[in-house]
Order: sequence, then C-alpha cells, then structure tokens
Amino acid sequence: MNHIVIIGFMGSGKTRVGKSLSQELGLPFVDVDKAIAAKMGLSVKEIYDRFGEPFYRALETLMLKDLCADKVKKVISLGAGLPVQEQNKEIIPELGTVIYIKGSAATLKKRLDGNGNPLVEGEDGDEKLKRVLKQRDPVYAGFADIIVITGEKPFEDLVSEILAKLAAMNGQVKKPAGAVIEPEEAEEPEKAPSGKQAKASKARGTGARASRAKAAETKASGSKASDEKAFRVKTSGGKASEGKASEGK
Repeated sequence: MNHIVIIGFMGSGKTRVGKSLSQELGLPFVDVDKAIAAKMGLSVKEIYDRFGEPFYRALETLMLKDLCADKVKKVISLGAGLPVQEQNKEIIPELGTVIYIKGSAATLKKRLDGNGNPLVEGEDGDEKLKRVLKQRDPVYAGFADIIVITGEKPFEDLVSEILAKLAAMNGQVKKPAGAVIEPEEAEEPEKAPSGKQAKASKARGTGARASRAKAAETKASGSKASDEKAFRVKTSGGKASEGKASEGK
C-alpha cells in the first residue's frame, strides 16, 4: 500500500506533523497508539499496566497488518518503539513512503521535560535519552525514504519541506514560474503551386504526352513499313519461284 508513514523518537512531533499532512493532502490520519487505545477502550498506559509490553507490541503488529490491507491511502503515525521491534521490520516498508522526523537530543529533551516520561526523569535523564536515541536513530534512518530535521525551523517550514520531498518522489515537481513549454514541431504543409508554376507544370505534362504519342506513332509506322516490305519480298520471291518451276516442267 502507498500510505505516508511517520516515524521518530518521542517528542519529535509525529502526531502534529501527521495531522498537518493529512489536511494538506486531503487524507485520513491514523495515530497507531491512539487507534489501539480506542479499540481496547483503555489508555496506552492502562494496556501496559494490565497486560504488559509484549501484549501491547502484539497489538501494534496486528494494527500494522490491518493497515497494509487497507486500500484507502492514509497518513499514519507510528509509536516511537514500534520500528525497533523485530516482527515489524518487514511490514513497515510495505505500508508506503516512510518519513523520519529526526531531532537532536537537546531538542527532544526540552520537549519531553515535565511530561512525566521516565526516560528523561532523574539525574541521569540526559544520558538515558542520548543512549536510547543513539540505538534507535540508525533503525529509524534505515526505514526512511525521507528524513527531515525538527527543531531547526518553524513548524510550517518543516511541513512544507516534507510536502516538497513527497512531490519530488512522486514526480510532481512544479515547473518554475515563467517556464516555457516548447511546442512540438509540426510538419510544414505542402504549398500549392503558384499560377506560373502550375502553367509550367501543365506545359511540361502536355509536351511529355505529345512526345510519347509521336514516338508511338513513329514506332507503329516503322513497324508497318517493315511488315509491308517483308511481305513484298516474300511475295516476289514466291512468284519467281513459281515461274522457274513452270519453266522446268
């Protein structure tokens, strides 16, 4: 399927970017974490607490398979930990075009602070984040068809960059303003002969016909004369022979 799939670390802005892209492109938006929560009637934290992480990861994989079979093109945001699960590595590329929203450790730390995320809490929060980001970054990059950097430009410019890269991938790059499309060269129509040319052509045709007629007449006359001459010679020879034969008798 040719969905647009967004991946990235926590705090990279996957959901916000996904919603904006869905509006710009007129496509439905699916946040996998929220879709699973809605299906289970529980929050993601409640699913983790009741059933454990392996159960939640299994739900993620089932959701991916359902989206692969979905024929309606969508913008899809994947959970931060989903791409690093071994069972999903062959499914993600089948979903469609993958966009990795990459952020520096400093940008992500700033966005995650105060959200109660255990990954960045505590004295060693910075080091934990950097360690996990270092592990996941090559995995995210390995799936990506498009990589953009968040935290370095306004949000609107980030979305515009993604749209431009998607258009380039699909061969939909707009021509620069003022570009001229050269028309195809048409075959030049055959010109009608002028009056003088028509008369000259007609005269040449009449002369040619007269010459051919004269040649045919001459040939016929010569042939006729030859036939008559041959006939006279043959006749004379026959008469002379008959006379000699009578004398011999």
